[in-house]
Amino acid sequence: MRAVLKLLVRYAEIDVVWHRHYHPKFPIFVKVNQKHTRPFILDPANPTINVCDTCNAWDEVALVARHSLLKPLFSRVRAEPPWLFTNDW
Repeated sequence: MRAVLKLLVRYAEIDVVWHRHYHPKFPIFVKVNQKHTRPFILDPANPTINVCDTCNAWDEVALVARHSLLKPLFSRVRAEPPWLFTNDW
């Protein structure tokens, strides 16, 4: 949960794409990369849709995630594999 909240704080860096099944030159990838639309989470059932595209409250989501991380539940919690990347931020 802590790792997810930390990712939500940095929502502008979220980029989830299923390259195993879709080529990186797929039109939606090209479009998103040109617009620098973030967060980008490709709908695995419909690879033409960024499921985050219609949300306009990402700043509020990040603020709530930041406040949640300050709660006692998350104090002194260390990440373990595969979430180790979140310890540095």
